[in-house]
Amino acid sequence: MIIEKSTLNLDTSSNIELEDTDRKLENEEKNLITEVGTSGTEDGYRVYDKKMYCPYCSKLQSKLPIHLISRHSKETEVIKYEIEKDKGKNEKVICKLRNLGNYLHNNEVMKEGKGILVVKYRPSEESSLEDYVPCNLCLGYYVHWYIWKHRNRCVMKPENKATKGIVVNKCRLLIQNNKLTKTTSELDQILASLTNDDIGKVVKRDTMILQWEEKLSKKVGHDEDQFSCVRNTLKELGRLLIRLREIVEKEDAELTDFLHPSYFKTVVQATKDVAGYDEITHLL
Repeated sequence: MIIEKSTLNLDTSSNIELEDTDRKLENEEKNLITEVGTSGTEDGYRVYDKKMYCPYCSKLQSKLPIHLISRHSKETEVIKYEIEKDKGKNEKVICKLRNLGNYLHNNEVMKEGKGILVVKYRPSEESSLEDYVPCNLCLGYYVHWYIWKHRNRCVMKPENKATKGIVVNKCRLLIQNNKLTKTTSELDQILASLTNDDIGKVVKRDTMILQWEEKLSKKVGHDEDQFSCVRNTLKELGRLLIRLREIVEKEDAELTDFLHPSYFKTVVQATKDVAGYDEITHLL
C-alpha cells in the first residue's frame, strides 16, 4: 500500500511514539530461535501484524514507509520514493526497500543460526527454513515451489524468460553464496546444477566445501568439460560429511569440525563407509 505524502504530518509527539515503538519492537527480537515467522490469529480471524526490517538501521518496523521518511529522509532511495509521482514506480521503490531490509535480516538469521525468518507470505503453521528461497530479482522470500509463479509477476522482472529449474536454483544461490568471499559465474553454474537433495543441501551450506569448490572452479576456469568432475568431487565431500554426522550423531557438524587429530579414526571409518570398503575382502 502506498502512503500519500500529504498525510505524513509528523510532529514531535509522533517521533516520540516512533522511538517507543522502536524500543518495543527491538525487545521482541531477543532470545528467538531460528524459525519461519507465522501469521497470528485472534478469535479465529487472521491478525495483520506483520513487521518489516529497515534496510538502513536494521530495526523492526510496523509502518516502514513512515519510518523511512521520518528517520532516513536523506537516503537516495527514500528521496526517490518521496518525489516519485508515478504510482507504479513508487510501489517498485518501496518494495525494493522493504524486501532489502528483510533480506539483510534473513542473511544474519542464516549465519547466526537464531532469529525469525521474515517471509513474504507468512504460513499459518510452522514450516521449514528449507522451504523458502529469496527471489533473485526483488529479494523477497517465498516458498520454493511458488517462486516460479512469483517471477512471472515480480515488479523487478526483466523482459527475458528463464526456465523453472534455473529460476529456483538461482534463487537458492543467494542463500548459499553468503558463505563465500566472492563468487564467479563458473562457481554459480556448478552450484545451480546440483539437485536440492540431502547431498546438495549439505554441499551448499558447508563453508569448507564451498571454499574448496571456489578453488576448484578457479582452477578449471571456463572449461565446462571439467564442471562435471568438480560437481562429482563436491558430491563425494557431501556424502562424507553426511556419514561423519551419522557417526558422531551431530546433525549440524561441519567438515572443519573434523580437522582435529581426535577425529582421525572417525574420518577414516567414514571414508571407508562412503567408498564401500569391505573389511573382510579389503576391496572397494
